[in-house]
Amino acid sequence: MKFLTILLFASAQIILTHSLLDLEAQASFGKQQVRVRNERPSLNVSSNEAVNLTEEEKLQYQTFLATLHLNENLFRSWLNNYNEAAWNYHTDLDNLTAKEIYDNFTLESIDITKAMQEFFFSYESYLTNSSVSREDRNIISKLLSQRVKLTNNMAEIYNKAKVCPYNNQGCDLNKAGIELEPDIKNRFLESTDYDELSYLWTAWRNATGRKLRGIHSELVDVDRLLAKKARVNSRTEVLLKSFHSPTFQKDCEVIWDNVKPLYEELHAYIRYKLGERYPSMIKPEDPIPAHLVSSMNGETFEGLSSLLVPFPNVSIDMDEELRKRFSQDLEGIRGMFETANAFFMSMGLVNMSVAYGPKAVLMKPKGKRVICHASSHPGTPPKIKMCAEVNLQDFMTIHHELGHIQHYMSQQNKTFELKKLNNPGFEEAIGDVISLSAGTPQHMAKIGLLENNSSSSKESTINYLMQVGLRKIVVLSFSYVMDAYRWKVSDGTIKPENWTYYWVKMRSDIQGLIPPVIRDEQDFDIGSKYHVANDLQMISYFVSHIIQFQLHKGLCKIAKQYPALPLHECDLYGSKEAGAQFRKILETDKWENFLEETIGENGMNASALLEYFSPLYEYLKEYRTEKRYPIGWSKTAFEAFALMCWQCETADLTDNGYTFQCHIDSRGMSVSCEGMNPQCYLQELRRKGTPVVAKVLRYCRPSNVTLGNNRSASCAPTQLFGPYESTECHCNHTDNCNQKEIAGFGGVNWGLYPTGDNTSFSESSNSGGTLIQNSLKLFLTTILIGICFSLICVYHVAPILLSECSWLF
Repeated sequence: MKFLTILLFASAQIILTHSLLDLEAQASFGKQQVRVRNERPSLNVSSNEAVNLTEEEKLQYQTFLATLHLNENLFRSWLNNYNEAAWNYHTDLDNLTAKEIYDNFTLESIDITKAMQEFFFSYESYLTNSSVSREDRNIISKLLSQRVKLTNNMAEIYNKAKVCPYNNQGCDLNKAGIELEPDIKNRFLESTDYDELSYLWTAWRNATGRKLRGIHSELVDVDRLLAKKARVNSRTEVLLKSFHSPTFQKDCEVIWDNVKPLYEELHAYIRYKLGERYPSMIKPEDPIPAHLVSSMNGETFEGLSSLLVPFPNVSIDMDEELRKRFSQDLEGIRGMFETANAFFMSMGLVNMSVAYGPKAVLMKPKGKRVICHASSHPGTPPKIKMCAEVNLQDFMTIHHELGHIQHYMSQQNKTFELKKLNNPGFEEAIGDVISLSAGTPQHMAKIGLLENNSSSSKESTINYLMQVGLRKIVVLSFSYVMDAYRWKVSDGTIKPENWTYYWVKMRSDIQGLIPPVIRDEQDFDIGSKYHVANDLQMISYFVSHIIQFQLHKGLCKIAKQYPALPLHECDLYGSKEAGAQFRKILETDKWENFLEETIGENGMNASALLEYFSPLYEYLKEYRTEKRYPIGWSKTAFEAFALMCWQCETADLTDNGYTFQCHIDSRGMSVSCEGMNPQCYLQELRRKGTPVVAKVLRYCRPSNVTLGNNRSASCAPTQLFGPYESTECHCNHTDNCNQKEIAGFGGVNWGLYPTGDNTSFSESSNSGGTLIQNSLKLFLTTILIGICFSLICVYHVAPILLSECSWLF
């Protein structure tokens, strides 16, 4: 993750409407600032439209650039100190001195953001003919300060989160609490205990997401105010500018639609295999319980490799092979870094050994807490932070982080210029391009990591592609749903009262996962992910996992291995020709040009990924046909775990208006609206956002209240309020009401709400509570009366009325 973007400029993104995130030199350098107030702008650096400049305006612009370059060294010095302060705190979370220093630098970064904003509005307001008053600028400055504090609070809660172990659930967290990495992470990789995994899944969300929900709600409000003041639609609009496509969201949707058939085949196969492990817990047509996929958030399923390997007889346990070569200590971990670095160097790329030298954190240290999430940090020298262990997953992560370092070092001599922000998905792809070669069994054997170099076979190829797919294909579904959901939260499509409902729904719709336990609107499950708590985009990983296959294909052509070999067998190790081209891409960031020149594609395209996994796709289809298990999943099963927040529209005593309140009982045991008087009333429940009445329950008013000709003055169940009501009568006064009998979840669809809108709404036909119970009571009562009457007929009047009573027997 690009540390500069994470820690310094995240707070500025909301107000930079045209991706002016490289305006670092307009910052506050201590007490010095670049001031460009009250000058007419001279260049629209963020617009593709031509601007006619006068000679005076051109001179002003050149003067500004000169000022920018004069301050560059001073800014670089400040930035290095800032990065060092962040490193010191993130590698020792309990060090109060380090935290104080880091907080002070964070406050200075707010001043930098303000200076950037000052420059931005001085120039951009003129160029776009918009007016941003000084009052609005002051408001924006205050909002930016508030935003930084909120994101810091979220990160601190997440980074210090602990839970009690499954076998000691009432523990003292300070003494026996466990952290996500490596403790909980390892339990998800090792345990197959359904209940333990469910407990850990829930406990981690209670320790993180639930605590973050209120802060995140404030953050969303701040972002909307910032967007309004900055004359943009939403924060999302600004963040997505860096991907340089006016149709970026649609582009992602189209690409996901292209990948979805492959993902659905993989999902069906995984569900079938998990069903063999948990036969009573997995339904063949439902989404997969999210706690069973071997990772806390479902971003990868590769921990299930041993269960899912298609051909066990020819499988290779790469974790075990790596442990034969590297010991689980600092020397062994550094050995994995050396092996990964050697791959980059074999292609003629920069030696990055300084990044995992003495100042780096490669393992979780004893006696102090650190942020274990793997990350690379620019600076002098650049450093990597990671709580690594000897396994294939961490070995591939090492290649990923070294890719970031390679990019930093390739661009370290570039000056700060006014330019558009590089596509963040490209930087995430750099190390992964190398890992596509480094992880193949052929390459592992070539460098001595595999003892037996068995020849490639169809079976071994399918095994390898399954292992890679559990990481690469799955992360596409995860990263897409993460940010597709956050985009809707950002633009207000998803309202706060239904955050949980729509997260569970979208997770089910896109990824085919459901929670192990019921979720309610106090939860904020998406906040259990590092990137949400630290206010980072996930869509960059979606882009990365598309373009890395395109880059791999292009570089394999340069290395003259493709199309002679299939993409999944290409190994770039030792190819200086491919390395020279890759180095050029790293220095210029012009990866789109490279793709167009080598494979004829300009921009994201899923064709290379689909070609790479085509043997796996064909195998999965054949296997499903043989085993006859279903593909796809129920789109309504998620509703057993999260309810839409009901909007209660309660008729007042004059029937002239409604009181709107939100019913959030996740189990649907009650339909009464909180805060209402204990009088009887008509209550209508609708799904939010649709005019369809899902359930209408008649609440009786007190007998001394008479309202209109067709309003009941008593609790007579035969008197209806209207054509869309049930015949059930419930009083919500605690003395008269049995809450458990009130139909709440899964009632009858009584038809359209009488507004003329023809929207339909499908609702389960199983009436909740009283309708079934009342019918059963009526049936039993009828039988009992019949029996009693029969006995009377037999013993008392049989001689006289036998013929008349015979129909009862």
